[in-house]
Amino acid sequence: MNTSRSSLSLSAALLATTLAACGGGEPTATAAKAAAQPAAEPALTSINVPSGHYAVDRNHADLRFEVGHMGLSNYVARFENYSVDIQLDAENIGNSTVEVVIDPTSIQTGFVGDYKGTHPDSSYDNWEQDLAQSPKFFNAGKYPEVRFTSTQVSPAPGGLKVQGDLSLLGQTHPVTLDVRIVGSAPSHPMTKKGAFGISVSGGFDRSPFGMDFLVKQGLLGDRVRIGFEGEFQQQ
Repeated sequence: MNTSRSSLSLSAALLATTLAACGGGEPTATAAKAAAQPAAEPALTSINVPSGHYAVDRNHADLRFEVGHMGLSNYVARFENYSVDIQLDAENIGNSTVEVVIDPTSIQTGFVGDYKGTHPDSSYDNWEQDLAQSPKFFNAGKYPEVRFTSTQVSPAPGGLKVQGDLSLLGQTHPVTLDVRIVGSAPSHPMTKKGAFGISVSGGFDRSPFGMDFLVKQGLLGDRVRIGFEGEFQQQ
C-alpha cells in the first residue's frame, strides 16, 4: 500500500468534510450565477422631500417621443420648451397633482437632410416647422399647446402610476404614465430645498386625436411612446 497516496486521500477527504460543514463547498451553477449578479436596486414608492410645489429643472431634463417609421425604426423627437408642475403631498401621494404644458413649436428632430430638396411642394422652411405647423401634425397655429392634467396618482409596483387627460389638437383622451422614482433629497446640496428625480414612460394612439397622417398606409405608426427624465426643485 502507498502510504503517501493514502495520507493525501485522507487529507483531501477531511478538507472536503470541513468545507461542507462550514458551508464552503463548491457552489451549484445556480448559486454561482446568482452570486455573480449585482443585487437589484429596491423599487422606490415614496419621495423623501417636503410637501409643496415642485417644478422641473429644465437644465436636467429631457422630454421625447417615439413613433414607428416605415416599419424600420422608431423615429425620435424632443421638445425644448415645456413646463412640468407637481403639487406634491409627500404624506399622501394620492393627493398629489401633475400639470404638463408643451409648446409644439419647440420640437427638435436633428434633421440634417435637404428638407426643401426632398419636400419641394412644402410651404415650410424646415422639418421642425412642418411638424409644428402643418394640420397633418401639431397644427400649432390653431392649437398652440399640448397639455396633460393628472386625474389620479397612486403607488404601483416599481414606482407610481399617474393617470390623466391629454389634450391635443382640440381632443382630450385619458393617458396613463408609469413613473419610476430615481431619487430624492429633502435638502438639495446647492439650493437647500427639496429635490427629486423621476423617469417616466407611457404611450397613446395618435389617431383618436385626429393626427392620423400615414397611419392607414402603414408608413407612420399610430402608437406614440413617451419618455421623460428629469429633476424637480421645490419652489
